[in-house]
Amino acid sequence: SSGEIILWDLKTLTPRGDGTLAPTPVEVIMPSSPEPLTRCFFLPHDDQVRKGGSNNALTSCFATASDQNATITLWSPFYDPNQPGSTKPQKIQMLSPERPAQSYILDVVYGITPPDASPMSSFLVMADRHKGNVLAFHLKSQWSEDDSSKKQTYLVGSD
Repeated sequence: SSGEIILWDLKTLTPRGDGTLAPTPVEVIMPSSPEPLTRCFFLPHDDQVRKGGSNNALTSCFATASDQNATITLWSPFYDPNQPGSTKPQKIQMLSPERPAQSYILDVVYGITPPDASPMSSFLVMADRHKGNVLAFHLKSQWSEDDSSKKQTYLVGSD
């Protein structure tokens, strides 16, 4: 209920005062929204901001929701805090319907990407819990520009 976003290292356990072991927090960020977070999930995209630089990302980009899932924030990945130049996740974009409902069910939907095609299309889908209306935000992405055989999909934001 505090709104903290915590990335946990499930492989490294830390002893607690009561004799039990707990996962170790790697990074903690506090969103500026006073509302508690109602959802958090990872997206199938790499980070546009770090494109071309050294990539010490521990996760892919992710999204959080607040205001009963009516306000969505797209975030850059968590980076290894032990690496030089690492930064905390940065807000990429905030999304919200013009006239939000009381609450939404929220999920991400994406498909496969055929070879030699544009990057995968991903959508954040919001369903009004009371009226059944469905809204979708398209997540804009682009291919990496490097010469490697394995292209990466970078999150640009919503269009």
